[in-house]
Amino acid sequence: MGLVILARKLRVNPDNIMSPLASSMGDLITFLFFVGFGTFQVACCSADSDSCWLSIIFIVLSIFVIPVTFYFAYRNIFTRQTLIWGWFSILFAAIFSSGGGYILERSAIKFKNLAMFQPLLSGLAGNRAAVQCSRLSTSYHISCERLGVVNPEDTFRKKLNPWHTFDTKDIHSRTALVLIGCSIPSHLLFMSIIIAISKQNFLFNWQFFTSYCIASFIQIVILMYFAQLLVYILWRLGADPDHSAIPVLTSIADLFGIALLLSIFEFLSKYSPESIEEDVGRILNAGEISSHCSNETNI
Repeated sequence: MGLVILARKLRVNPDNIMSPLASSMGDLITFLFFVGFGTFQVACCSADSDSCWLSIIFIVLSIFVIPVTFYFAYRNIFTRQTLIWGWFSILFAAIFSSGGGYILERSAIKFKNLAMFQPLLSGLAGNRAAVQCSRLSTSYHISCERLGVVNPEDTFRKKLNPWHTFDTKDIHSRTALVLIGCSIPSHLLFMSIIIAISKQNFLFNWQFFTSYCIASFIQIVILMYFAQLLVYILWRLGADPDHSAIPVLTSIADLFGIALLLSIFEFLSKYSPESIEEDVGRILNAGEISSHCSNETNI
């Protein structure tokens, strides 16, 4: 809420900045709560005990607080729709995210460097898709009388056509093209930062960078298409896209991100293993040196 008010004061469209900032802050705050509460539990509870009295107290308090918060959220007209419709999007988002987490858990065992790039590939694409969802939803709220009512020209067949998503005649299509165009430079910048910080300098190679850029391009194009289609479907069904579209789309971005990242590593491990595995590169270099020394000895 504070970010929205600040954006309005600075005369900046909140749709362009709110979704990525809110989701990033949400991840950070959640992580801090986990770490802080876990540390507090460890300090207060005995390691010899099978149960922690602090956890029991918090669980009991939560059970009693939930009906109270439910009542006040339902009374407020601004939060009532979120309370009613928000559960469906969270449920679907949890399913998609769980699928992505399962793939990540399995693939991280095989490829130790894969986990470094998963938040980047999924996060940047998800944030851009969230911006597009927010803009589309605001457009429907402004141009349509009520939920479920759309312009007669906006047919489902038209929205189902992928070409409509990237048609430059439409303002939202131009926004999608801008978001797609600026995604590749952003990925390259943050990829370089991650590799430099982790000191995995062997990843600075054209095979890995090219494969990653192709995967990120495919992902953002698919997400832009899903964004305009999902927002349209939710609006036609009478569900406010502001409550449902962004969680579902960002979870799809997580699933697509890890699936594409795994495809990259599988492909490179087969055709160019030295581009993703440091040990393989060292073995190959050692083999080349040994072969060179052997040839010199024979000469």
